[in-house]
Amino acid sequence: MGCTCTTGSRTLQSGQLTVPLGPEYDFFQYTEYIRPIDGRGYSLTQPGWAALLIPFDVAGIAGAATPFYGSMGVALLVFVLWRWAGPGAACIGALLCVTSPWLIVSAGSLMSHTSGMTAAAAALACAAMAKRRESAGVGATPPCGRSTCR
Repeated sequence: MGCTCTTGSRTLQSGQLTVPLGPEYDFFQYTEYIRPIDGRGYSLTQPGWAALLIPFDVAGIAGAATPFYGSMGVALLVFVLWRWAGPGAACIGALLCVTSPWLIVSAGSLMSHTSGMTAAAAALACAAMAKRRESAGVGATPPCGRSTCR
């Protein structure tokens, strides 16, 4: 795949943070994503998405990254809805997710939208689990009323 996403992933895999710029060096003077310094290109954005692509690119299935992250995000959102609103709301949420044109299109591209959704869903899942632990009394104050009982 000839995409900037996979190029960034392969650059990180090689242990480099810069790439040599081609003959059209002047083009990079006006771009928002690459800063040219001494004939090398430095990324102006964080390497997060390229780093998330590395395992898929190494396996030769870089195109499977966004469907994977999209499906993980849907599963986590269904988990959160199940915990907070019950099975009926979880089924409706799952139906809305799998029929969402935005999710279908973004899962078919190499853009990072689905990984962001998965990260947000993971944060909500952590909050749901923490609330469940709190309501179960795990990590609550001991019966003696102090922070520790001796």
